[in-house]
Amino acid sequence: MKYFDIMKTFCSKLDINFSNQMYEKFNIYMEMLIEYNKNINLTAIRNRDEIVSRHFLDSLSIFNYKIKYNSKLCDVGSGAGFPGIPIKIIRSDINVDLIESISKSPANTWS
Repeated sequence: MKYFDIMKTFCSKLDINFSNQMYEKFNIYMEMLIEYNKNINLTAIRNRDEIVSRHFLDSLSIFNYKIKYNSKLCDVGSGAGFPGIPIKIIRSDINVDLIESISKSPANTWS
């Protein structure tokens, strides 16, 4: 649960209500990322603490800016799905398109 507390604290500073459902989605995403990374090099970051701090929280820093409801976002060069997937987990109203030229990305399995 320490990841939940870290993310909840970070999100509260951004006026985001970080729910248990969001935590579960981030946890599933992290486990998928770690599993994919065993066979395909998606990211050099493999440690759970660093995934949270250097991928998840970094991706959510966009919420320092007010983003309108039902906005559209295009994540070009999405790679392992950063920042697009974390943004979508936090704000399901945002339409996020992930674009990656290499089809090895786990982002291909998320909608």
